[in-house]
Amino acid sequence: MIDQTVWQITGCSGGYLWGNCAALMYAEGTTPDSAPLPYRMAGSITPNGNVQISFMPMNELGAAMSVSGWGNLKKESDSWLFEMQMASGFTDLVAHWAFMAATEEGDPSWEQLPGTDYSVPEFLEAAGF
Repeated sequence: MIDQTVWQITGCSGGYLWGNCAALMYAEGTTPDSAPLPYRMAGSITPNGNVQISFMPMNELGAAMSVSGWGNLKKESDSWLFEMQMASGFTDLVAHWAFMAATEEGDPSWEQLPGTDYSVPEFLEAAGF
């Protein structure tokens, strides 16, 4: 599976964070058959770096939790990374782990997200943000 996920953290306070998430999954060797899916995210980080995040799909039926993530916040070579494990799906379960690293304008990953033909702004826009 190819999985590209972008977190757009829009706020944080007192160990909590929230924002938007756009995710695109498709079988390796194929092309995506849809745009990235939009989610809202909310989570917490404990003082020792444990992370728990819930992702709620944005749809006309309202938000129903379908994705859970848990992991740790780690510092690697002057950069903070979220080392996360995720599980998603109602009938087909997808479980995986990933390093979520910051990217910003001017970074190669900002201009083209790995596994996609999207830049970060295009990816978020395609998901409706």
